[in-house]
Amino acid sequence: KHYLFVYCEDHSYEVRDKISNYETELLEYGFLKIHRSYLVNVRFIRSIKSTGVELDNDELLPISRDKLQEIKKLYLVYMRKFVYGNH
Repeated sequence: KHYLFVYCEDHSYEVRDKISNYETELLEYGFLKIHRSYLVNVRFIRSIKSTGVELDNDELLPISRDKLQEIKKLYLVYMRKFVYGNH
């Protein structure tokens, strides 16, 4: 029941675990929980819309309406930190 599918640039993995076990651990590496079923690395986000998060590969993932504003703010913080190098 608790299978996670981890998609990397050149591989994908299937892991038996809960997403909550990774959420806190991966936060410092630029991962945001955009929905109860999705953790996404900010480096692969092209844009955030009310309809979802658009990734660099043109995939559109659902976004929690309740967390939309919070995710936009966190995205900007991470973009400054990880992409532009401002700490």
